[in-house]
Amino acid sequence: MIPHGEPLMRSRSIEQPVDVSILIVSYNAGSDLEQILAVLCEIPEQQRRETIVVDNASQVDTQTVLDRYAGQIRLIRNRVNRGFASAVNQAFEASSGRYLLLLNPDTVIHRDVLDRLVEYLDQNPSTGAVAPSLIYPDGRIQPSRGSFPNLLRTAAAVFGVKRWMPRDEWIHRRAGRWLGHLFRQYSAPCSVEIVDYTTGACVLIRRSVFERLGGLDERFFLYYEEIDLALRMRHAGDTWVFLGDLKVMHSVAAASGQAPLRPYYERARSLMLFYRKHKPAWQCLVVYLMLAGRSLLQLISLALCGRFRIDPTKKKAEEKATIASIFGLLRLLFRSDQNQSGSRSEDHSG
Repeated sequence: MIPHGEPLMRSRSIEQPVDVSILIVSYNAGSDLEQILAVLCEIPEQQRRETIVVDNASQVDTQTVLDRYAGQIRLIRNRVNRGFASAVNQAFEASSGRYLLLLNPDTVIHRDVLDRLVEYLDQNPSTGAVAPSLIYPDGRIQPSRGSFPNLLRTAAAVFGVKRWMPRDEWIHRRAGRWLGHLFRQYSAPCSVEIVDYTTGACVLIRRSVFERLGGLDERFFLYYEEIDLALRMRHAGDTWVFLGDLKVMHSVAAASGQAPLRPYYERARSLMLFYRKHKPAWQCLVVYLMLAGRSLLQLISLALCGRFRIDPTKKKAEEKATIASIFGLLRLLFRSDQNQSGSRSEDHSG
């Protein structure tokens, strides 16, 4: 059972069936949220659509945007930040569409893209989810496909190998053929491609599949929830398809947290949860050692470079947060109360 937010601003329409339910999770999205809502409201009703926004206790500027569009969307306001997965499940419970479009507030999607995503699922009943290519605001292709985590890929992510690599376009031209076997995001995009997963910024999911799998696993507060869903979908025999010819702009601008190390900790925590759920115990230990090593390197960096920092208070806060993350992940490593169902579990009932 899904945790309760405040009551919906209008009840679910039962008389008029809906083709697509657009599910948006908002957290201090501000101008990004206003832009995507304006775009969605201007799209003609070729399909029967509904837009459901779950706001995770945003600040005043975002609340102002939501108030402005209150008559054109369904709105759930949470009093606290429940996390992305929980908010998506709330939106799902309030929806009625046969397809669910998970859409970040920092995206821009046009009608022809939405039409073709719906058309693809209509014509391919064995496909559980379909996603377009993502592009940056300047038109460059944004890596959005991925391969399921293994220790090699995880080590590359934890230690930031990508920061030392050439631009994605160079990799696609020079090394995409061999590097793409290890890291899917570096392979050249195809017009139609079955992938392990795509990022959850824009993905159309068949309602029956989402419901059968129990929705997103709410233990993933932020990050890895779409990878977990894609892996469960793969095990259930459903495919996740990437349509490289369709383009959706993604500015990667929506807020994920206020503390500087909060996004890193949440990503690390979700990575540990993913390994606990899907991998053997020895791999969980290896991943913890990777994350602890990364945090220790961060502490060494802070100690060596601290004298050049203008704000010693910020340095102390980062040191404290880094140490807390090490012990927080250690507690997670040895917890024995993790529900392995991977769905909306009873311990989240309101």
